[in-house]
Amino acid sequence: DGVGTVGVYPEAALRSYDIRIFTDSAIVVALERALAAGGPTIINLSFGGPEPSRALHEAVLRAFASGSIVVASSGNDFMRGDPLNYPAGYPHVLTVAATDRRDMASFFSSSGRAVDVAAPGEGLPFADVSGPGFRTLTGTSFSAPIVTAAAAWLWTARPELDKTQVLELLRSSDRDLAPAGFDPRTGFGVIDMPAALTRPAPIVDPQEPNDDISQVTAGAVFDRPKPLLTTRRRPSTRLRARLERNEDPDDVYRVLIPAGKQISISIFSSGDPGAILWNPSTRTVLTNNVSARRNWLAASNRPGRQAEHLVYRNEGTKAIVAYLDVWVPKGAAFRRLNYTVSIKTSR
Repeated sequence: DGVGTVGVYPEAALRSYDIRIFTDSAIVVALERALAAGGPTIINLSFGGPEPSRALHEAVLRAFASGSIVVASSGNDFMRGDPLNYPAGYPHVLTVAATDRRDMASFFSSSGRAVDVAAPGEGLPFADVSGPGFRTLTGTSFSAPIVTAAAAWLWTARPELDKTQVLELLRSSDRDLAPAGFDPRTGFGVIDMPAALTRPAPIVDPQEPNDDISQVTAGAVFDRPKPLLTTRRRPSTRLRARLERNEDPDDVYRVLIPAGKQISISIFSSGDPGAILWNPSTRTVLTNNVSARRNWLAASNRPGRQAEHLVYRNEGTKAIVAYLDVWVPKGAAFRRLNYTVSIKTSR
């Protein structure tokens, strides 16, 4: 402002947690403290490393499931082999790259399929508590807080939005940079707050995170299972959801199939998803193993925009809970799609 620095969203309620030693357990505790504060929270993580951690991944999933959003810096390693960094590389994380004053990707900014958006990351002024006046900072660690503040601003201005709508708006309303469309250096582009504040809300993506069976059943990642799509009292249902090739390539749902009943599932979409109905003993849908096909109760992957249809009859004497998996086929041309699931249970 000609005198000092003004934040993107100065009205935000800001909380901080000091991590003295960067261990997985310390970071998990920090995330838990953020969630314990209550309410939807935008959590900024301006750090990362090339080694994935199951504990950190599951902590991020729990944060997202609770209704909060995790923002992470992509990393500063483009000139050092450009490894995929974590937590930025996990699904359901808003991953931020850095741009320079020319609106181009910063030379150091890590790239990859996990990058969602970009924000300024070079020569950012800040008040230096160790001395008088201001100095400047550079790095994706300073781009991420800009996006964190933008997310807080958006959610405060539009509190009716669900966490999945906030994430989708921040990605879909960006100002695109060259090259056109998504690119691994700047993702979908630079955050554009006027567009994010006024663009119509996208559909809610229900039950997220639900990328695999471990995320919809109790005892693995979460204490409680995700709700059944169909029950004895609700034998038929219809829902709308969304897939994104990198951030959300699989949606898994639990469906009840009573003894002696047939379940018919139709999936309509603007893109070309595939669908599989997995049997109750399946542990994971994230496998390319041919032997896993013995766990398929039904499958459909018709070309183009043709509807997918799955039909299965439970010939047993007891009801079963099967897993409906809607997924993005390998090599799909689209990045994101909306789809509608229609389920009917009959004799």
